[in-house]
Amino acid sequence: MCSSTSRLVAAVVVTLTVAACGDGNGTIQTATAPTPTPAPRSTFALFGTVSEMTANGIVPVAGVMMEVASCDASARSGCAFDKRATTNAQGAYIIEGLSPGPAGVWVEKTGFQLPEGVKVDGEGVQTVMVTGDTRFDIQLARR
Repeated sequence: MCSSTSRLVAAVVVTLTVAACGDGNGTIQTATAPTPTPAPRSTFALFGTVSEMTANGIVPVAGVMMEVASCDASARSGCAFDKRATTNAQGAYIIEGLSPGPAGVWVEKTGFQLPEGVKVDGEGVQTVMVTGDTRFDIQLARR
């Protein structure tokens, strides 16, 4: 009787060991860790292209100076045109480090202007709402 009890105990121990340590094929089951939630970003990018309409269609405008005023509500510095970029040969630009909220965009290139009907304030600034990485394409007209 002792011998059969010992065998039964040994079988139970082996079964529990296999169940606890894997499937017997070398695979050890592990718990899945939860994915951490990324911290919210405090600044974002404004990006896009500057182009003009020509007889041959829309073409990029290189060398346009872009200035952006972004207001950080948590800072005492207020708003200032402190972010700058110049469009590349494809008319593309990217301005990083903007706080969420309204941003004023001012563009300048000799010989160009904003088309008639584009809503701007008295200084020629267009307002863009930055709610994340924000695309803002601009079309200029020759003077």
